Order: sequence, then structure tokens, then C-alpha cells
Amino acid sequence: MGLIKLSDDLLVRYDAMAQEYTQPLDTLVERQLARFADFPPTVRVVPLSGETLQRVETLLGGGQIRTAADLLARVKSYAQVTLGNVVIDFSPAQKAELVHRATKRGLPPDQVVKELVALLLDQMFDAVTPYR
Repeated sequence: MGLIKLSDDLLVRYDAMAQEYTQPLDTLVERQLARFADFPPTVRVVPLSGETLQRVETLLGGGQIRTAADLLARVKSYAQVTLGNVVIDFSPAQKAELVHRATKRGLPPDQVVKELVALLLDQMFDAVTPYR
């Protein structure tokens, strides 16, 4: 490994992390740098971890998010409902209300959307066929 210069504050933080995870400092720093090797310093990166990531996973439903593609698919799924070729986009206010109602019931929002779709499918012909 080549020589890398770190500020004293950063070195103290990484050294503490290395001790906490019982890894040699150079191994820990190498692993940390490898995680961001595909992202130059000019690219915006939004790391999600720990409690924040778990809250996002709970809000979006569907289990663990392991990749950016997983996150994008969940957000897309949350942002719209597709029935065949018809896409129903929710407004930000509708999404907020959906999350509020789901949270109140202890459910992930995608479960509430599934219930809404089931309700729509169950009642759609009543809405388009007049009663005689």
C-alpha cells in the first residue's frame, strides 16, 4: 500500500474505528476507500446506514436495500401504481398521507397501496357501470 496522508483528526477517528472492529488500521482504511472507489470527489454521494437506512427500508417496504438499483426500484414503486398500461402518479401530499396512514396502522406504505389497488379492482366495475 502506498503512503496516504491523513489529518490528525481523521487519523484518530479511523484508529478508533480500527480498534472497535479489531482490524489493522491499514486494512480498515483500504476497505473504506474501496467502498468509494467508483465515486470521484466531485460526485454527490448520499450514504445511508444504520437507523436511517432501516427507517427508509421500513417506509418503502420490501426488506433490505442492498444497491442503488434496489433503492430506485422501491422509490419508483412507492411513487406510482401501475395497472397494465395505466400509471397512477401520487402527488407529494398524497404520498405523505399514504405514509401517515400506513405508519398509523403499523404497515409499510407498499402494503397500503396494495390494499388500495385491491379495493380499486374490487369496485372498479361498480364505478363504471351504472346500477339499474
